[in-house]
Amino acid sequence: MEEPQPLRGLPRRREVAALYLLHSKGELELGEAISLLSQRLCMTRKTSHNVIKRLRRLGLVKYQRGPSGMILLRAASPEELVRAIAEPYIARRGGDEDGCTRRPRRGRGVK
Repeated sequence: MEEPQPLRGLPRRREVAALYLLHSKGELELGEAISLLSQRLCMTRKTSHNVIKRLRRLGLVKYQRGPSGMILLRAASPEELVRAIAEPYIARRGGDEDGCTRRPRRGRGVK
């Protein structure tokens, strides 16, 4: 399995919803993607375009030039998003593969 790219920020709720929609459709033309988001998520075309631009800045959407010069869009899978968020968090927690290396925390009032 390849190493996930670090995120350049966290997506907002509507960007996560847009990521699910775009990934489920596979590779789309940019205009089709904007139309899809504006219809399914009830937002204007301008807002849809801004959501796609933000997903691209986060590294979750890739642009590619098509055969006739049109821009094709491919979205990362939502699983990659969860992995990119969870793996650094788990690494920061300091646990190892066998379990936690730190002593367990005590609850309130326990001596």
